[in-house]
Amino acid sequence: MNEPLERNQIIQLLTNLGKEQDDEVLSAARSLHSRVTESGLTWEDLLVEDQSEINNEYQDNYLKDEDENSPEINVDETQTLSLIEKLLANDNFSSDLHEELMEYQTEISDGKFEPRDHRYVHALYNRLTKS
Repeated sequence: MNEPLERNQIIQLLTNLGKEQDDEVLSAARSLHSRVTESGLTWEDLLVEDQSEINNEYQDNYLKDEDENSPEINVDETQTLSLIEKLLANDNFSSDLHEELMEYQTEISDGKFEPRDHRYVHALYNRLTKS
């Protein structure tokens, strides 16, 4: 299994769902379902959430301890780098995400990665790898 999804093919199949001929629509729907299933992904994996909801969730869950009264966060750069490597090894994620993750690696090595950035990578890893 785990056949990679070709974005242009998926877009074409989605476009075909609007065709006049029912047999063409049915064929496109079955092909879409088959390709997603064979990729090992789900529709939830493929469809991007509303970014405002993601940002609000991030602020609610991962920036809580950024106020002055919270204790300093211990950051394990090795663990964060390990999670980044695991994400980079997954071919199912976009090239944009891969580029962003590689930038994170550079920022970590340059000492420019903040505790909240580490929390973000951990949360991202958990969200993208949850079963």
